[in-house]
Amino acid sequence: MPKVTVRKCPITGKVFFGDDEYAEHIVALRKSRNDARILRRERALIRERVWYALGNISSPKVLAAYINDHFHDIMIAHNGARPCVVEVIREMKMKDFQFERLYFREHCSNSHAAPRDGVTNWSARDHDKPTGYPGFTGRVHYTVTGKPKSGDKRLKIGSSSTVVISVTEALKYIGIRTGSGSTNSQTGKAAYDATMFLSDFDAMKKAYFHAKLEDRDFIES
Repeated sequence: MPKVTVRKCPITGKVFFGDDEYAEHIVALRKSRNDARILRRERALIRERVWYALGNISSPKVLAAYINDHFHDIMIAHNGARPCVVEVIREMKMKDFQFERLYFREHCSNSHAAPRDGVTNWSARDHDKPTGYPGFTGRVHYTVTGKPKSGDKRLKIGSSSTVVISVTEALKYIGIRTGSGSTNSQTGKAAYDATMFLSDFDAMKKAYFHAKLEDRDFIES
């Protein structure tokens, strides 16, 4: 009987009957791991770019324009750098993101959400914690085209890992906490209540106080 060489990959645990199959597997595995390293580096650069931009955005109007123009960067920064995730994100497109009925309030409730440097306080039950922070409340409207139009997709990665691609979670990641609302899975049109806390946007916080001192409308500045 001819001798059959059995190889087991020490990384994936897969078994191969013959050197040729094993060699093909190793080449493909190296390429996959190299591609993953490249994507991780790209994601790190994208994250730096996103956070630098957010730190210099001085008004909600400028923020809305940034989201429309850099939607893919925001989604990749939030959702990760796996090739299958990036592929889905690249198929999605954001358009017409805008704020509506957005008002500044000295005291935005922190029952359900808080700024990154703050804490939540459900129904103000904890008397030793703040019951709100300065910020904006209003509505956000936008349209997601491509797939998924709903703005949410669950991807199974490997045998046990799952990644959820979500527009609303990506908005939360950059400081826009969405509340009641919905996305039409047929048209991609979305509308949600939203809260933004000033302390999450350094330049916006400074611009608000400058506008207040100069007695001008901050929202349209």
